[in-house]
Amino acid sequence: MVVMSASAVLANPPRAFRGLWPVSIALAAVLLLSGCAGQGGGLGEDLAFERAERIPTESGLGSYLAGRFAARALKDTTRAADFYAQALAEDVGNEYLTHRTMQLMAADGRHEEARRLAQQVMAFAPGDGLANLILAVHALKAGESASAASRMEETGRTGFNALIGPIMVAWARQDGGDTDAALAALEALKENQAFAGFRLFHGALIADLAGRHDLAETSYKQSLTEAGGASLRGVEAYGNLLLRLARADEARQVYAAYLARNPENPGIRDLMEQLERGEVPSRPMVRGAAEGIAEALYGTAVVLSRNDRSDSGEIYVQLALFLKPDFVLARTLLADLHENDGRLDAAIHVYRTIDRASPYSWPTRLRMAWAMARSERKEEAVQLLREMADEQPSRSDALIALGDLLRSEERFVEAVQEYDRAIQRLGPPEPRHWALFYARGIAHERSKQWAKAEADLLKALELKPDDPLVLNYLGYSWVEQGVNMERARAMIERAVKQRPNDGYIVDSLGWVLYRMGNYREAVLHLERAVELRPEDPTINDHLGDAYWKTGRHAEARFQWRRALSLKPDAAQVPIIEGKLASGLVNGQPPKPAASNNRGS
Repeated sequence: MVVMSASAVLANPPRAFRGLWPVSIALAAVLLLSGCAGQGGGLGEDLAFERAERIPTESGLGSYLAGRFAARALKDTTRAADFYAQALAEDVGNEYLTHRTMQLMAADGRHEEARRLAQQVMAFAPGDGLANLILAVHALKAGESASAASRMEETGRTGFNALIGPIMVAWARQDGGDTDAALAALEALKENQAFAGFRLFHGALIADLAGRHDLAETSYKQSLTEAGGASLRGVEAYGNLLLRLARADEARQVYAAYLARNPENPGIRDLMEQLERGEVPSRPMVRGAAEGIAEALYGTAVVLSRNDRSDSGEIYVQLALFLKPDFVLARTLLADLHENDGRLDAAIHVYRTIDRASPYSWPTRLRMAWAMARSERKEEAVQLLREMADEQPSRSDALIALGDLLRSEERFVEAVQEYDRAIQRLGPPEPRHWALFYARGIAHERSKQWAKAEADLLKALELKPDDPLVLNYLGYSWVEQGVNMERARAMIERAVKQRPNDGYIVDSLGWVLYRMGNYREAVLHLERAVELRPEDPTINDHLGDAYWKTGRHAEARFQWRRALSLKPDAAQVPIIEGKLASGLVNGQPPKPAASNNRGS
């Protein structure tokens, strides 16, 4: 038997490294920000609890395969970086391993290790975009902006360096006191229309810092109106300029326009409150080259996070945090990336770094509670939400989140209690509160308090008259009770028109037709519902009943067997087994204890 060496395998990996990432046109706005952190920037170094232990392997190949699995299947950059480093130690000088380990170290925020590896990459790939970017960022961090600019000027315009390079050069020129040269460097971005928002925004930031307020205002306005709409950072920076120019009314209008589209954004709400208190910023939002490049790296990470599922978004956001450790937007984006990759403990760790003084502390703690719940730390989440509810007795959102969490755990009576407290804090209900009454209605229904549930569901419909979820839940509940059948059918039909591909709602229409004796039409809708939700036991059970009533007994028993195989509620099991044994006794199925097809 011939055994290839680890070096031979790793020298020719399944996918060799190349130019990193395609350019995306969209620049997504992040609505939720986070707070400050300690010195050091990236968070990789202080995630010791998540660092992989040095697992013994028989060869570098074993470490490589373990790292590849950690990166691709687990999305765990910490473990992946450790395993790749082990493989590299067994095969020093392997070009692929050196480059990939550098990527993973950068993605994990282990900046010194990434820098050392970038220097090694330069020996065999001097034009590599990521290695040059890492070294340029380190130069900028050390105050060597001219060196950083020179490195980026010499690097080919590939991947996102076509964006970051001109911006870094521009900020380096501004750092050297040459604003005209800085603005001229940004002209290179005109070659790609996708970069228009970056060009206008950074041109405005540079002009603002240089005291060229007229040019800054023009560029801010263009960035907010001509390059994909008003971004959060653009609104913050433009409002900052207007306030420093003693134009508070105009700043108020800018903030109000943003809040009209994003009414819950805590950052702009906080800025509006500062404005009303007469507080005026003393300097521009971005105060130098390092912060300017951090903005560009963050913006790139936002784009990548929406359009690329590799670790590239983490690389850019970690570099942004290296330059600006207290960058609240970047810190929350990093937590969001961890959550999306299923690294919930890592996300929670980032959320814990939020400064309580930040206006974004509250929403990030709500996010942290849900991350805890998803990571099976539910009691911690419950405790956190209860503390938050006590901390801010005028707010209802922590109580609503607590009710939702308890409801997801089928602790319906407790959920109702928290929803009650939330509603007491609301004042007169508004249309936007419909979902709270809908949620409490579900909790009431599941805790067998139908009169209260019906009142809540009707209130939700009053606040949002044509919502398909409420129409379906209330209509289906009436069908199960055999009341208001015509009204229930009309409501469910309205819901189906809005959501024709929702298997639960289509099932409700089939079931109301069944209960009204229209079996053949019921079969058509229930078959469609099973196509849409083949894994749902209740829908399969309903189709079996409809088949039986139309004389298709063999098909009925097939559907009932399938329903049993899908693990229905314990109360439904003996009912379905009875139908398998005897069919529908006296033409009717026994009444189930509960049904699960209404959603929650």
